[in-house]
This record gives sequence, C-alpha cells and structure tokens, in this order.
Amino acid sequence: MPTYSYSRISTFEGCRLQFKYHYIDRLETEQEETVETFLGSLVHEALERLYKDLQHQKKDTKEEILDWFRSEWTKRWNPDTMKIVRAEYAAENYRQMGEKYLGDYYDRYAPFDQGRTIGLETEELLDLGEAYQYHIRIDRLVDSGKGVYEIHDYKTGGSMRTQDELEGDRQLAMYAYWVHRSYPDAKSVRLVWHFLAFDKEMAVEKRIDHLEQLKKEVLGKIREIESCTEFPPTKSGLCEWCAYQRFCPLWKHLFETEELSPEQFKREDGVNLVNEYAELKEKEEKLKENIERVQQKIYSYADQHSAQMVYGSTSKVNVWSKEVVKLPNKGDPSAKVLAQLLRAQGLYDEYSTVDTWRLGDALTSGRIKIEGYNPPKERVRRLYLSKR
Repeated sequence: MPTYSYSRISTFEGCRLQFKYHYIDRLETEQEETVETFLGSLVHEALERLYKDLQHQKKDTKEEILDWFRSEWTKRWNPDTMKIVRAEYAAENYRQMGEKYLGDYYDRYAPFDQGRTIGLETEELLDLGEAYQYHIRIDRLVDSGKGVYEIHDYKTGGSMRTQDELEGDRQLAMYAYWVHRSYPDAKSVRLVWHFLAFDKEMAVEKRIDHLEQLKKEVLGKIREIESCTEFPPTKSGLCEWCAYQRFCPLWKHLFETEELSPEQFKREDGVNLVNEYAELKEKEEKLKENIERVQQKIYSYADQHSAQMVYGSTSKVNVWSKEVVKLPNKGDPSAKVLAQLLRAQGLYDEYSTVDTWRLGDALTSGRIKIEGYNPPKERVRRLYLSKR
C-alpha cells in the first residue's frame, strides 16, 4: 500500500524533478547534511528527551538539557560532511542559536504541566482509502482533557508565518484528522506551532467537519502525482539546499565546470558559447538604446519640419502617425468596466480575445480538456541571459 507524507507531497509541489530523483529514481547522493537540518534535528531530540524524561517522573533542569545539546553537537558534528550554505555564519553561530531556542523554551513552559503528553515523534499511518496511507509524525501530542487534544510542532527556521498561513496549513491539519479518527473522545484538536527563533507560540483549532474536505484534496493531489509523466525542474531559493544539484539540468553544468582546471575552463564549449552570447546580447542592448534614441530624434525632426518622409543617402523613413484609442491592460479595474459595456451592447463575443497563453498552459497541464479539440503540440525554446 503506497504511503504518502507531507514532505513527499510538498516535494512534488515544490519541484517535480527533485521528487522524481528522490522517490522514483532513488538516486544516491553524497551524505552531505545542511547545518540547518542538523540544528533542527538536535533541537527536536533535546525537546523529545525533556518530555520523555518527564513521562518517567524525571524533571531535567535547563542546564542538563543544554549540556546534553552541547555534548551531542560536539559528538556528531562533522565538518567534512556538513554544508553551511550561508558562508557569513560559522558552526558556532548555529550552536548558540540552538542553545537559545532551548533555553527560551524551557523558561517559557517550565514546569511543563500543560496537559498530558501522550505521544512523542509519533510513527503512525492514516488510512486514506483508495489503497493509500498517510504518514503521521507529530513532534508532541498532548491530551488537554475534556476532549481537547493538541498537536505541537517545533520550528527552528528563521521566518515566522502569518495566522492566515497557519489556518491553511495542510501538514498539521492532516495530523489533526488522524487524531479525530484515532481518539473517539476528541471534540477538537488545537494545532500549536512553536517558532523557537522568536520564542513565539501560535495556534489554530480544527474540528473534524473542517478536515473531511482536506482529506479529499490530499487524495486528489496523490492521484495527480500517481498519473504524472513529466517532471520538469523548478528553480527557487531552495535549490541551494537540494542534494540533487549535481544531477539537475539547471545546475549540472556548473558543477562540471567547477571541477575543471582554469585552462580547461577556458576551452570548454559551453562556457565559450555563453560568453559569446552574453557579449552579443550586451551589444544588442546598446544597439536598442541607440535605435530608440535616433527614433526619437527623427520624430522631433519630422515635427519641426512638417515632414512625413525623411530621406537619407541610401534610405528613407516614413514617419507614420495616427491617434488611436488606448485600451486598459488586462487586470486593470477599467478593463472589467469595458467588458461589461461590450456585453451590454452585444459586442463582447466579437471583440473579446482569448488569453492564448493561459488557455494553452491549462490544456498542456491537463487542468482542462476541450472535447473534440486536439491541438498539435510544439516545443518552444528560449534563451534568458542573467548574471551568474
């Protein structure tokens, strides 16, 4: 029975090619861990240890938790396999961040009597039907009494989320669905996020009737994944943390050229072609600027001399001019007004235009189908130049 998880689905949504490399091809990569992942894992383990000891009637002091964190950091840290993307920060900066997260958390919640902890780093499976399962991994599950359960999630990232974003969060909401199904006395489930970098707690409450639709949406996304046949890469700020850059068509050439000697780099065909293309594009931009400058001067000359045709040594220029109505751009509020007026006068069908790019994208992706319409396909290729 195929098992899905929040991370598996979000990987597909973030970059289909990364999803293919990881879940379908199962490519092996160098065992390089980012410092952010290392920090997050160790902080989670420290909090798990704190609450597990409490379950065994052992209350750790703040210094004991911090000592454990420091000891494990030193023991596990391997500079040869650890990746620090942000070169302006050292490993020591991240270690101190972890200590601050744990110290602030301890001060905020001691003596840790907010409900009864009934689950830590859970490993459960939710049956979605249609032969699919969903992995449930809750940082800490709490029974608060009177049919109220709480799902606590620790975030060690350096960014906050808005209340609206949390209301629409799918990860913890699916965990809440599992709680409702697993505990018959559950009347409501509170989703609690701990943004440790900011010593801030935010929460959302979920009732079972709010979650049935979410389950349908998740099943729909799983069906989309199962039927997917094309896995293009998606470039984003997350690429720097991706373990598959060496395989990705967006990055593989960079890695290949970085392994060349300076002399080999100078002779590499791709490098030379891009250098030549960049030089030509730079010349093209200068030419455009000059052409526009000369055009404006010709307009001015024609106005000053009341001339419609201006002659050179071997060429001539027809200075054509006509006053036209300027229509609003798509998305402009006045465009809606215009559309309403065209409909009212029976002119909309004749003078409205089809957004061919949007329609083509919808047909290509399969979001819509037009019965009886099978347009030909073509491969469109463009070059976009940017600084490395």
